[in-house]
Amino acid sequence: MTKRDELIQKEIEKVIFSDEDLKRITGKSFLVTGGNGLIGSFLLNTLAYLNKKHDLNLRLYGTVRSKDKINSVMYHNSIAWIIWDLQEEFDFDKDIDFVIHTASSTSSNYFIEHPVELIEETIHGFETLMKYSKEHPVESFVYLSSLEIYGLCNDDVFLTEDKYYPLDSFHVRNSYPISKKLIENLGVSYQLEYSVPFKSVRLGQVFGPGVDLNDKRVFAYFSKSVVNGENIKLQTKGLTKHSYLSLPDSVQGIIKALLYGESGESFNLGSDNSYISIYELAELFIQGTDLKIEILEKENKQYLPQIQFGLDTTKIKKIGFSSTEGIDDMVRCLIEYFKTSI
Repeated sequence: MTKRDELIQKEIEKVIFSDEDLKRITGKSFLVTGGNGLIGSFLLNTLAYLNKKHDLNLRLYGTVRSKDKINSVMYHNSIAWIIWDLQEEFDFDKDIDFVIHTASSTSSNYFIEHPVELIEETIHGFETLMKYSKEHPVESFVYLSSLEIYGLCNDDVFLTEDKYYPLDSFHVRNSYPISKKLIENLGVSYQLEYSVPFKSVRLGQVFGPGVDLNDKRVFAYFSKSVVNGENIKLQTKGLTKHSYLSLPDSVQGIIKALLYGESGESFNLGSDNSYISIYELAELFIQGTDLKIEILEKENKQYLPQIQFGLDTTKIKKIGFSSTEGIDDMVRCLIEYFKTSI
């Protein structure tokens, strides 16, 4: 096992599954889309590890867009792989107990440069899975949504699942949150009309060991800067503030919603003590070094307008979620991971 895989394995072993969780998933089949993505691969790796450790007799299926994506998943030999692109039909006829839809672009550049494709693949991919779940009844279906659907809130508050702020439909960057919001509505429509057990989990921004080295988001840039001994240069004052989410917490929360969440409901998911501004996050990354933060304030349309709100996680905690990692641990783990990779 490589050093990189060892760090991912350490994160997997932090995931908390109760005895009741294990009992409910024993002998079940899982379909996880986006199987080579950050969350999808970590989820499949965790399930494969638990399957072997506890002899759960799980059947794990993961989707990827091409065969060359498979080997990037640590436990890839324990998973049956399906080659599927979100814009294609889903040629799969096996019955599945649990579906977790993680496949989605996370690149702001893509949101701006290819908004039509983003919207089309988001809608087509989800509707294809809904039709499959209607024709092959599943026990539970979880869709991974985003904190971005809450819109432009600058009130510096924690939002519950029923609070929303404006989203400008004429801002192309909003192709991402608006398509996420539409999918949630389509999901509850399938739940009401066809009894598909749809649930949505609205994630804080997720990072940890396994992040792509070419990821353009701030946490990856901060890690690379620290590892390379370079000052952090911010394009804004870094006042945007929101909740973050560790990989172990993401898997635990998704499973809690899958097993115990009520159909037709949404659940916020963020790690405890992770509500922090981009500037404060940069400070955490350079803590203990001689590096500095430089403010450039260059206009860049790929960045969201300033927002300031956290995710209220009371609802998902009521069904058993308990955060295991705070932002300090997340930063430390990501820096350690990047040190093994650069």
